[in-house]
Amino acid sequence: DRAAIALPLLHRAHDAVLLEIVPRVAALTGLPVVAVGSVLMHARSRKPLQDMLTATRLKRPVADCGFALEPNAEAHLRPRARLAALYRPEWLEATLALAGRCAFSLDELRYEYPREIVPDGHTPTSWLRALTEQGVQRRFPQGEPPAVRATIEHELALIAQLQYEPYFLTVADLVHWARGQGIL
Repeated sequence: DRAAIALPLLHRAHDAVLLEIVPRVAALTGLPVVAVGSVLMHARSRKPLQDMLTATRLKRPVADCGFALEPNAEAHLRPRARLAALYRPEWLEATLALAGRCAFSLDELRYEYPREIVPDGHTPTSWLRALTEQGVQRRFPQGEPPAVRATIEHELALIAQLQYEPYFLTVADLVHWARGQGIL
């Protein structure tokens, strides 16, 4: 019950072949067939954006991407009625059964910032403090006013409490890069 055969029907030339072969493979293996959409966009109107993303990934102009582009806009979220017209009822039932066994919540997601932004010998907290102190020296070469120091300490403590140091280090890294490129 931990495996299934995914069947994407996207109005492509090989759909008829899939409809012939996949049920045979399912019968031979005893695996259920599940309907999949191979979704790349939320709505078919986003096909031009999908083409741009493909071109960006390939580092080519859209006009030079040829068969690397999706041949149509079917790889979008389709309503159940549309899926019911494409797939056998037992395949849709197997799809819902499989989905029902999947436990997932968006609350489980947590972005993990890259470790490369923190040099060896530092923690995110110590590196953010070091960068902050460098910035203070540039901004206030004669020494910062007490109110500024109090604000810095308060903000660094809050950032540490929320564990947001990697976020601020990523922003600092982007700003450093943009300045090096003459963007900022």
